[in-house]
Amino acid sequence: MTEFLKTVANHYMLKAVEEASKTGEPASLPLSRYVFCFPNHRSSLFFSRYLHESFNGPCCVPSTITIEELFGLFSKRCIADRTTLLFRLYDIYRKLSLRTDKEEFDQFVFWGDMLLADFDDIDKYLVPADRLFSNVRDLKEIEAAFAGFEPEIIEVIQSFWHNYKPVNTAEDGKREAFSQTWSILKDLYILFKRCLAKDNLAYAGMMEREVVEQEDLNFNQLNYDKVVFVGLTAINKAERNLMSRLLLDKRAEFCWDYADPLLSDPKSPMSSASFFSAQNLRDFPNVLNKEELNSGLVADADRKYSLFAVPSGVGQAQLARRILQSWKQNLPKFDPFRTAVVLPDEHLLLPMLYAVPTEFDKFNVTMGYGLKDTPVSSFVQNLSALQEACRLHDGQVETFYYKQVQVLLQHNYTAAIVG
Repeated sequence: MTEFLKTVANHYMLKAVEEASKTGEPASLPLSRYVFCFPNHRSSLFFSRYLHESFNGPCCVPSTITIEELFGLFSKRCIADRTTLLFRLYDIYRKLSLRTDKEEFDQFVFWGDMLLADFDDIDKYLVPADRLFSNVRDLKEIEAAFAGFEPEIIEVIQSFWHNYKPVNTAEDGKREAFSQTWSILKDLYILFKRCLAKDNLAYAGMMEREVVEQEDLNFNQLNYDKVVFVGLTAINKAERNLMSRLLLDKRAEFCWDYADPLLSDPKSPMSSASFFSAQNLRDFPNVLNKEELNSGLVADADRKYSLFAVPSGVGQAQLARRILQSWKQNLPKFDPFRTAVVLPDEHLLLPMLYAVPTEFDKFNVTMGYGLKDTPVSSFVQNLSALQEACRLHDGQVETFYYKQVQVLLQHNYTAAIVG
């Protein structure tokens, strides 16, 4: 079995050597005229490693970017971070809201994240916003007609409408507030984008839409002869538009990881996946031949798995530790670089990090760790609870509740400070 990224690296290594033999330049130099576009930076790191191994020595590593960064090459705007977007959206929402009970920012964050995700999808899929928001408004008015339906009927409706909010479960005031929120969506979307554009900022979908809506997109500013798209999945309409225009200009090549029969057989259990893979192959032909793709397939006889019953998350981490140690000691060809530990829950990250055997001194962590799960967060929460429950006398703090004092004193940070 050959990894997909290694197959891509070998393909372009051979192509570079062939081009260099015609021009007399160093073997890897032709790759400097390519830019490789990956779904994420982690893929590009593995690709660069495999490319170095293919040349078996020093080589010219080509530029690698993500699809979002590719759009950035055609735009003067900067992608704003989530916090900036939320505060800007909140300011506009407060001005447009018809509600008398204006939400505070911490109450708005949940809805703000949903709105940002919706606006991002609207732009990435090039949806006509005017028509969409009028349809959404009509849909919300239609939902009011279901207020008297039986709970069983509402459950059926909910299975079709993911964000459906049955109004008969809310009080009259909340129902009106919900309707008012939906009524300002169109203006909120327009003014939010206008606010960002004024400061040359954007969110990812906004940037992608602006780029593909340019009629005279100048590909000469790429500074590369070819853009090679590698292993992309879930391509949105804006990305498909840019890829099509690059292909039409003969500046794009595509490497798809579609060797598995499950991704190509319309009658397979993954028929929906085969539909999209067939569409991608039809619109963007694969430069990898069948032999190269099949080199990455794992034979059925080589696919092995074991099931273990473990009663707790921490127990799973400890079991993973024992399995890794066993593989390290008993498998002659065991390669940590080709080994992955997939966690079902982000809360298992710390137990797993503590469980990693000491002989694995280097490993890559590709998942985030929430601030709310850190000791800093628990320390601040304990300190806030202490202050909120204190008793005052003449405006001065008089006493604290002893249990909250104990919790704070037992915290790791307090012990570290006090010594």
